[in-house]
Amino acid sequence: NVILAIISPAARRMMCDISPCGGGRTFLTITANGDMVPCGEFISFKEFSGGNIFKTSIEKAMNSKPFKTIRARTVEKIDECSACDFRHICGSPCPAEMYARGNMYRKAEFCGFYKEMIRYAFKLIAEDKVPYLLREGSLQQMQYEYRYA
Repeated sequence: NVILAIISPAARRMMCDISPCGGGRTFLTITANGDMVPCGEFISFKEFSGGNIFKTSIEKAMNSKPFKTIRARTVEKIDECSACDFRHICGSPCPAEMYARGNMYRKAEFCGFYKEMIRYAFKLIAEDKVPYLLREGSLQQMQYEYRYA
């Protein structure tokens, strides 16, 4: 996913590694009892429910305050990440993970490791080893429709 982020951002398979993440933007999760949350990582946080599928439309959930909060969280709004050279490759840490640790607007503990992974990915690209590391078809352009602000 790191190499794809560098050479073809639209081909990323994991919507977690982008800013804003795909939660509440390109997908949502419906819990067993019908609550709609931005993604599966928010299941245990009732405050991020956009409503219940049995009572609330998906459109209303997508436009709810919790979903808008997640969509509004971008890497530029995280102090320690906003000036990082790799911010648009990394995409910032998972908002649910950081929320569980007390602050959705801070960098992840694995930040240093991720920076080294990105540097290594650039090295592989420079050495022309990318074709051997990607799944066939990974570089095909993928289209996403974003209808919610």
